[in-house]
Amino acid sequence: RPPRSTRMSVRTEWRGWSRSFKQKGKLSLMSRLPKASLAIVEKHKITEYLLSASRPYGRAEAAFFQSCGFQIDTWQELQAALLKHAQEKAITSSAETPFGKKYIIDGPLSTEDGRNPIVRTI
Repeated sequence: RPPRSTRMSVRTEWRGWSRSFKQKGKLSLMSRLPKASLAIVEKHKITEYLLSASRPYGRAEAAFFQSCGFQIDTWQELQAALLKHAQEKAITSSAETPFGKKYIIDGPLSTEDGRNPIVRTI
């Protein structure tokens, strides 16, 4: 049976982010996303959600990513940055949901301009 891939949901939180994280249960700040090499961020998640200025809800998110240099015509750059974020950053918290375990990763997202804003991926 082939291993299941890890689908990433992305939510940005650039206001009020704190560097002080609390341990939750057995989760350590040094924990990494299990099977991070299998993580995927689908094209439609980026082009129709994260970078879509036409969505009534979430235009601010698209404006945020575009201000960081990510554009819809080069969506693969945001995809690569998000996958790198998932593979290199530590898990800051986790929770059980009806759909499985949810992992939250907070940290700087690599950008071409070097600003590397703090984002939260779920």
